[in-house]
Amino acid sequence: MPKAKTTTAASARRPMYGITRVDHERSRTHAWRVTIQRQGKIHVGHFSDGVFGTRQKALVAAKKYRDDLLAKFPPLTRKAYCSILRRNNRSGLAGVSFHSEVIETERGPVERRFWIARLPLQPWRTKLVKFSVAKYGAEEAFRRAVKARMDALSGLSGTFNPGAPPKL
Repeated sequence: MPKAKTTTAASARRPMYGITRVDHERSRTHAWRVTIQRQGKIHVGHFSDGVFGTRQKALVAAKKYRDDLLAKFPPLTRKAYCSILRRNNRSGLAGVSFHSEVIETERGPVERRFWIARLPLQPWRTKLVKFSVAKYGAEEAFRRAVKARMDALSGLSGTFNPGAPPKL
């Protein structure tokens, strides 16, 4: 009984996802290169026409390697991607930040302080919502920003794939 062929969503939508051709006459390099990045690690495979016999056989091997990588390391969900805490984050929660600005008014400079929640929307868009410290107080403005961010994250679906074009 033949083994069932497994395909991932990315390879089904885009058959050459993660695969590029390398043809360099000077060094006599003719191969397919597979490059997939997952969770900060880059996975690379090199499939030479000479080693596999033909360009087509090398491509088949490259696609199998790519599909095995994608099965082992699936893309992050959009919710997981949007929850990654960046190194420069100071609030402790991804997508929530404090902002302070000084604006000039007729009565002189005025400082405006607020907490911002970055709300991920479908598809591939974001919306910023500001909560004023003057209006709500520092703790309540932060609490509202966190709640807005969590509500937006709970409505996310799908996977994060920066190479895929947005659906219009």
